[in-house]
Amino acid sequence: MTCAPSEPSLSGFLGALASGAPAPAGGAAAALCGALAAALAAMVGRVAAARDAARTADLGVLVEKADQLARRLSTLVGDDTRAYEGVVAAGRSGEGAGAVQRALVHATETPLMMARSCRDVLVLSEALAAHARPRTASDLGVAAALAWGALEAAALTVRANLADVTDPGFARATERELTDLLAEAGAARERATATLASRGRRRDGAASS
Repeated sequence: MTCAPSEPSLSGFLGALASGAPAPAGGAAAALCGALAAALAAMVGRVAAARDAARTADLGVLVEKADQLARRLSTLVGDDTRAYEGVVAAGRSGEGAGAVQRALVHATETPLMMARSCRDVLVLSEALAAHARPRTASDLGVAAALAWGALEAAALTVRANLADVTDPGFARATERELTDLLAEAGAARERATATLASRGRRRDGAASS
């Protein structure tokens, strides 16, 4: 069965993203990109599980994790939009700096959750890299590239909001976690890419011998 996003819903989101409204913006786009990466990883896992009976159970666990991440990141598309709308509303409410700061903290925590999930997608891509079927190896590479791009985009959003947060303890803790997430995810991406490249070289060598 072929299933594609509903054209009206996709075009509606893209239209909202391209409009002059404050949200959706970069954070929502990052979450959608991460959800696409997780969905691709799930597809790669399902294809591998269908052709490797001995590892069906193990691969099934990875597929379920990928499905969960896709759902979580998809939900964060709307969550990020609402979080930033909350910042705008707090600024217009006349309730003072405290209300704005609370809204900013929430608007910072939301893309930070995206970053965590995108890190998880990259760790999952690393786990799948050794099992991807030849015809889906490039799809897993795309998943890793999308997840890394989404993580970098989420980090940009976190830092943009963090610049206006006045709580130094929250700012330090958030920046420290974000730095760790980027390092861990970057290492997982490199390992996944190296595994896929190595398997590709082995296939090329076998084909030419």
